[in-house]
Amino acid sequence: MKRFAHHDTAGNITGLVSFDAPKDIVLMLAPKPGILVSEIEDFKGSDAPLPELRSVVRDLRVPMGARARLEKAGK
Repeated sequence: MKRFAHHDTAGNITGLVSFDAPKDIVLMLAPKPGILVSEIEDFKGSDAPLPELRSVVRDLRVPMGARARLEKAGK
């Protein structure tokens, strides 16, 4: 299962996308202007059903860097 987070340049997650695809497949997503897409990798719980994952990422953000990862969002 491949999971992707749509987010702005500050790392705020605006949406999630899930594909049941083989590990070797390469996907390209076309988000709205100003929105970035990062694959969710190595995140405990990323294999949860999408509705559950949505509730988990409400308090997370995607920090900008060479490789995307999730971290606790500052409120």
